[in-house]
Amino acid sequence: MAGGPAAAPLLVDVTGNTHRAEFCIDKLYAPETATGRLGLVEFRAFEMPPHARMSLVQQLLLRALVAWFWRTPYSRPLVRWHTELHDRFMLPY
Repeated sequence: MAGGPAAAPLLVDVTGNTHRAEFCIDKLYAPETATGRLGLVEFRAFEMPPHARMSLVQQLLLRALVAWFWRTPYSRPLVRWHTELHDRFMLPY
């Protein structure tokens, strides 16, 4: 998998499917196909906004976060939440 073993948990869901992960890099660079060289990283944690203004806000948020972490990289260890976030905030919905 692209990104190496350290990045693998961030790039797949619990079943190993890359298309349901929060960050999908399948189109970043896959040399075996022409469509795999698009240079895209998909942020699948975001839903499609209902109108253009909300889309603009999402894009500005992502750009601000990328600029912030580019300047000051996050160096602390990541937290393994497992199902706690879903269990705490999404249940029983």
